[in-house]
Amino acid sequence: SNFVMYSTLLSAAINVVLNIILIPSCGIEGAAIATAISYFTTNVLNSLRLYQKVKVQPFSKNYIKVVVSSLVMFGLVWILHLKVLNIWYAVLVLFAFLLIYFLLVLLSRSVDREDVKLLLVIERKVGIDLGVRRALKKFI
Repeated sequence: SNFVMYSTLLSAAINVVLNIILIPSCGIEGAAIATAISYFTTNVLNSLRLYQKVKVQPFSKNYIKVVVSSLVMFGLVWILHLKVLNIWYAVLVLFAFLLIYFLLVLLSRSVDREDVKLLLVIERKVGIDLGVRRALKKFI
């Protein structure tokens, strides 16, 4: 508990300092960047401590594949300089982004059995057969 408290306090201090630096020059984007950096700091510190104490680490091979897929999608959006022209354009870009991202995740075979189990539980709770088992069978 003490470590979590100290890492959270450090993260809060980093957030305040970065907000003071970034908000005047970047506005709300600066605040978002400061918050993202402070959350990242807390998560890294807590993950390192968890690994140090019990040798648990959150990064599997499939996790790295998903991160790479995300970076590819970010790069694609960055290169294309997509700007929101209207709400329908934004919705179209969102669906295209999600479709391409979903395909990258499937093609990289980064779907774990636990992911499929979670989707099956959701199917069962909602009461709708989405065909998850059949669709993802060849990608596991």
